[in-house]
Amino acid sequence: MGAQILTQNFAPLARNGAVFIHDAIFKEHPEWFSMRERLYLSFIGLLLQLTNSTVLTSSKTEARRIKRFLRAKEISAVGLAVASSLSTAVSTPPRGAPKSRDFFLSVGRLNVRKNLATVVCASAASETVTEDTPLVVVGEPNGLPDDGPAIARQLVNEKALCFLGRVSDGELRWLYENARALIYLSLDEGYGLPPIEASAFGTVRILSDIPILREVNGDGPIYTDPLDVEALAEVIRDVPEKLKQMRVHQTAIQTSWADVAVKVRQVLGNQKGIHTS
Repeated sequence: MGAQILTQNFAPLARNGAVFIHDAIFKEHPEWFSMRERLYLSFIGLLLQLTNSTVLTSSKTEARRIKRFLRAKEISAVGLAVASSLSTAVSTPPRGAPKSRDFFLSVGRLNVRKNLATVVCASAASETVTEDTPLVVVGEPNGLPDDGPAIARQLVNEKALCFLGRVSDGELRWLYENARALIYLSLDEGYGLPPIEASAFGTVRILSDIPILREVNGDGPIYTDPLDVEALAEVIRDVPEKLKQMRVHQTAIQTSWADVAVKVRQVLGNQKGIHTS
């Protein structure tokens, strides 16, 4: 067959086209997206129906959702991996990083889906997150928003919560290497890269107990109900004991971009793709 065109999210108008769709969360949970975002993302489904593109995505869980909401017939789950720029970066303390090198880490924006408000509230309830052991948030470019939880401002004033904004790869690596634990309580994901990144650096992971994070991360992390503030507070208080009780081994997830590329090539070598149930 001829050369294939591989695009991201928006299917190409080409005979041998293929498209990697990150997720269809916007279809299942439109309430998490603005009207402008929903309008933009609506073209994903429209172009998919207008073409006969091979569809790829990152996980089997997401493949099932795309099949259900975007009516794609055959979908291949090819995975994702840690960026080489992160894995080879020189570990560098970010400006404003905790001096104690003993902190909890959250990676993500302060929006509904990333659920950082629950993390903040549980951190306060745990009475473990203090100036000596703060919660560090990266990825939120503008710091604490005006409509954030009231307790967050109190924690910021007490220096128990700090927003570092966007950080470099070297700074993110330093944070993963030194954090007591990554807390990632997203309500939904197509894949969820931060826990995979944390795994690469041996970071303890406290994750939402949702199917996609179970599929991608296996039995290694500590899982908790993403909507239960007290349950997370208890985990935060007892991270060492929880690990001991569960006999959790924070082993790295051995997936590389070379592995992903091999899967993509296999799919593109077969125009019918790999059907996922």
